[in-house]
Amino acid sequence: MKKTFGDLEVYKEIEIEKKDIQQICMKKPVFPAGYISFVTNEREVITVNIDHKNVYEPARHLILKFSPKKIRIG
Repeated sequence: MKKTFGDLEVYKEIEIEKKDIQQICMKKPVFPAGYISFVTNEREVITVNIDHKNVYEPARHLILKFSPKKIRIG
């Protein structure tokens, strides 16, 4: 069953406006788990852990479309 963004709204844990993001860092999950870190203009770091490879690739593609100049993949 496909879900819309409205359906996924209940799972939202963070919200950062694009203009407030300075950098996005990603690490592919191997051992230990991977992550996505958002560095804000105020130097706050917000990290989301990713422990499944099947989540990492779709997230990477979305972030590359969202803000390709701000992403750093490690």
